[in-house]
Amino acid sequence: MSTPSEPASPWTSLTLSLGETPVAVLEAAVWAMAALVSTQRQALSAPLVDVLARDPQRTAVLESLGLVRRGPDGFAVHPSLDQADAATARSAVEAKLSSLQQAVSAAVSDVAGTPQGGWEAQSDEVLLSQGQASAATGRVLAAKILPRLAGCAERLAAEGSRILDVGTGVGALALALARASPRRG
Repeated sequence: MSTPSEPASPWTSLTLSLGETPVAVLEAAVWAMAALVSTQRQALSAPLVDVLARDPQRTAVLESLGLVRRGPDGFAVHPSLDQADAATARSAVEAKLSSLQQAVSAAVSDVAGTPQGGWEAQSDEVLLSQGQASAATGRVLAAKILPRLAGCAERLAAEGSRILDVGTGVGALALALARASPRRG
Protein backbone atom coordinates (compact mmCIF):
# COMPACT_ATOMS: atom_id res chain seq x y z
CA MET A 1 0.00 0.00 0.00
CA SER A 2 1.49 3.30 -0.99
CA THR A 3 0.90 6.62 0.64
CA PRO A 4 0.09 9.66 -1.42
CA SER A 5 3.07 11.88 -1.99
CA GLU A 6 3.03 15.43 -0.78
CA PRO A 7 2.51 18.10 -3.40
CA ALA A 8 5.81 19.26 -4.81
CA SER A 9 6.91 22.70 -3.73
CA PRO A 10 8.77 24.77 -6.31
CA TRP A 11 11.66 24.73 -3.84
CA THR A 12 11.90 20.97 -3.27
CA SER A 13 13.67 20.10 -6.51
CA LEU A 14 16.55 22.50 -5.95
CA THR A 15 19.89 21.04 -4.99
CA LEU A 16 23.39 22.33 -4.73
CA SER A 17 25.81 20.16 -6.65
CA LEU A 18 29.42 20.65 -5.62
CA GLY A 19 30.90 17.41 -6.84
CA GLU A 20 32.20 14.59 -4.75
CA THR A 21 34.69 16.49 -2.61
CA PRO A 22 33.39 16.88 0.95
CA VAL A 23 35.89 19.67 1.67
CA ALA A 24 34.50 21.67 -1.25
CA VAL A 25 31.01 21.19 0.15
CA LEU A 26 32.11 22.46 3.57
CA GLU A 27 33.94 25.44 2.10
CA ALA A 28 30.90 26.33 0.00
CA ALA A 29 28.68 25.97 3.07
CA VAL A 30 30.73 28.54 4.97
CA TRP A 31 30.41 31.06 2.15
CA ALA A 32 26.73 30.24 1.72
CA MET A 33 26.09 30.89 5.40
CA ALA A 34 28.03 34.14 5.23
CA ALA A 35 25.93 35.26 2.24
CA LEU A 36 22.73 34.31 4.07
CA VAL A 37 23.66 36.07 7.32
CA SER A 38 24.90 39.25 5.66
CA THR A 39 21.77 39.42 3.48
CA GLN A 40 19.42 38.86 6.40
CA ARG A 41 21.36 41.32 8.54
CA GLN A 42 21.09 44.08 5.94
CA ALA A 43 17.41 43.23 5.42
CA LEU A 44 16.79 44.25 9.05
CA SER A 45 17.11 47.87 7.95
CA ALA A 46 16.24 47.76 4.23
CA PRO A 47 13.74 45.87 2.09
CA LEU A 48 15.03 42.42 1.14
CA VAL A 49 14.56 43.04 -2.59
CA ASP A 50 16.78 46.14 -2.33
CA VAL A 51 19.43 44.18 -0.44
CA LEU A 52 19.37 41.45 -3.10
CA ALA A 53 19.59 43.97 -5.95
CA ARG A 54 22.50 45.84 -4.32
CA ASP A 55 24.88 42.88 -4.22
CA PRO A 56 24.57 40.67 -7.31
CA GLN A 57 27.49 38.41 -6.34
CA ARG A 58 26.06 37.62 -2.92
CA THR A 59 22.61 37.17 -4.45
CA ALA A 60 24.13 34.73 -6.97
CA VAL A 61 25.35 32.61 -4.04
CA LEU A 62 21.81 32.58 -2.61
CA GLU A 63 20.43 31.71 -6.05
CA SER A 64 22.83 28.76 -6.35
CA LEU A 65 21.44 27.47 -3.07
CA GLY A 66 17.87 27.80 -4.23
CA LEU A 67 17.06 30.44 -1.61
CA VAL A 68 16.41 33.14 -4.21
CA ARG A 69 15.02 32.95 -7.72
CA ARG A 70 15.22 35.79 -10.17
CA GLY A 71 12.15 36.15 -12.32
CA PRO A 72 10.60 38.63 -14.71
CA ASP A 73 8.74 40.27 -11.83
CA GLY A 74 11.72 40.49 -9.50
CA PHE A 75 12.98 38.10 -6.85
CA ALA A 76 11.15 35.15 -5.37
CA VAL A 77 12.58 34.10 -2.02
CA HIS A 78 12.40 30.76 -0.30
CA PRO A 79 9.81 30.75 2.52
CA SER A 80 12.54 30.15 5.10
CA LEU A 81 13.86 33.66 4.41
CA ASP A 82 10.55 35.25 5.39
CA GLN A 83 10.60 36.31 9.02
CA ALA A 84 7.42 36.70 11.03
CA ASP A 85 8.45 40.05 12.47
CA ALA A 86 11.43 42.32 13.05
CA ALA A 87 12.22 41.05 16.56
CA THR A 88 12.23 37.42 15.44
CA ALA A 89 14.32 38.30 12.37
CA ARG A 90 16.91 40.13 14.51
CA SER A 91 17.11 37.24 16.95
CA ALA A 92 17.59 34.72 14.14
CA VAL A 93 20.29 36.79 12.44
CA GLU A 94 22.20 37.41 15.67
CA ALA A 95 22.05 33.70 16.55
CA LYS A 96 23.42 32.71 13.12
CA LEU A 97 26.15 35.34 13.35
CA SER A 98 27.10 34.14 16.82
CA SER A 99 27.32 30.55 15.57
CA LEU A 100 29.62 31.59 12.74
CA GLN A 101 31.83 33.58 15.09
CA GLN A 102 32.00 30.71 17.57
CA ALA A 103 33.00 28.32 14.79
CA VAL A 104 35.75 30.68 13.62
CA SER A 105 36.90 31.16 17.21
CA ALA A 106 37.08 27.38 17.69
CA ALA A 107 39.07 26.98 14.48
CA VAL A 108 41.48 29.75 15.44
CA SER A 109 41.95 28.38 18.95
CA ASP A 110 43.04 25.04 17.52
CA VAL A 111 45.64 26.71 15.34
CA ALA A 112 46.84 29.15 17.99
CA GLY A 113 47.12 26.46 20.65
CA THR A 114 44.59 28.22 22.87
CA PRO A 115 43.04 25.79 25.33
CA GLN A 116 39.58 24.76 24.25
CA GLY A 117 36.77 24.98 26.71
CA GLY A 118 33.51 26.67 27.43
CA TRP A 119 32.66 30.31 27.15
CA GLU A 120 35.86 31.36 28.90
CA ALA A 121 37.81 30.25 25.82
CA GLN A 122 35.77 32.49 23.49
CA SER A 123 36.92 35.90 22.33
CA ASP A 124 35.20 39.08 23.50
CA GLU A 125 33.73 39.50 20.00
CA VAL A 126 32.10 36.07 20.14
CA LEU A 127 30.76 36.71 23.64
CA LEU A 128 29.30 40.06 22.62
CA SER A 129 27.72 38.53 19.53
CA GLN A 130 26.17 35.80 21.65
CA GLY A 131 24.93 38.48 24.02
CA GLN A 132 23.29 40.33 21.13
CA ALA A 133 21.58 37.11 20.06
CA SER A 134 20.44 36.53 23.64
CA ALA A 135 19.12 40.08 23.95
CA ALA A 136 17.19 39.72 20.70
CA THR A 137 15.76 36.45 21.98
CA GLY A 138 14.80 38.16 25.24
CA ARG A 139 12.92 40.86 23.35
CA VAL A 140 11.06 38.21 21.35
CA LEU A 141 10.22 36.31 24.54
CA ALA A 142 8.97 39.49 26.20
CA ALA A 143 6.92 40.59 23.20
CA LYS A 144 5.57 37.28 21.91
CA ILE A 145 5.72 34.57 24.57
CA LEU A 146 5.21 36.20 27.97
CA PRO A 147 1.90 37.88 27.03
CA ARG A 148 0.52 34.47 26.02
CA LEU A 149 1.35 32.80 29.32
CA ALA A 150 -1.72 33.05 31.50
CA GLY A 151 -1.10 35.31 34.47
CA CYS A 152 2.59 35.81 33.71
CA ALA A 153 2.36 39.54 32.91
CA GLU A 154 0.44 40.14 36.14
CA ARG A 155 2.99 38.22 38.20
CA LEU A 156 5.86 40.15 36.61
CA ALA A 157 4.05 43.44 37.26
CA ALA A 158 3.64 42.57 40.96
CA GLU A 159 5.80 44.29 43.56
CA GLY A 160 8.99 42.33 44.19
CA SER A 161 8.72 40.17 41.06
CA ARG A 162 11.96 38.69 39.78
CA ILE A 163 13.30 36.98 36.67
CA LEU A 164 16.02 34.38 37.13
CA ASP A 165 18.32 33.67 34.21
CA VAL A 166 20.71 30.92 35.25
CA GLY A 167 24.02 31.04 33.43
CA THR A 168 23.44 34.52 32.05
CA GLY A 169 26.67 34.75 30.09
CA VAL A 170 26.99 38.46 29.38
CA GLY A 171 23.55 39.03 30.93
CA ALA A 172 21.88 40.37 27.77
CA LEU A 173 18.89 38.01 27.93
CA ALA A 174 18.20 38.90 31.55
CA LEU A 175 18.55 42.62 30.80
CA ALA A 176 16.20 42.44 27.81
CA LEU A 177 13.57 40.65 29.90
CA ALA A 178 14.03 43.09 32.77
CA ARG A 179 13.66 46.10 30.47
CA ALA A 180 10.45 44.64 29.04
CA SER A 181 9.05 43.97 32.50
CA PRO A 182 6.59 46.56 33.80
CA ARG A 183 8.51 46.85 37.06
CA ARG A 184 12.23 47.38 36.93
CA GLY A 185 13.36 47.80 40.35
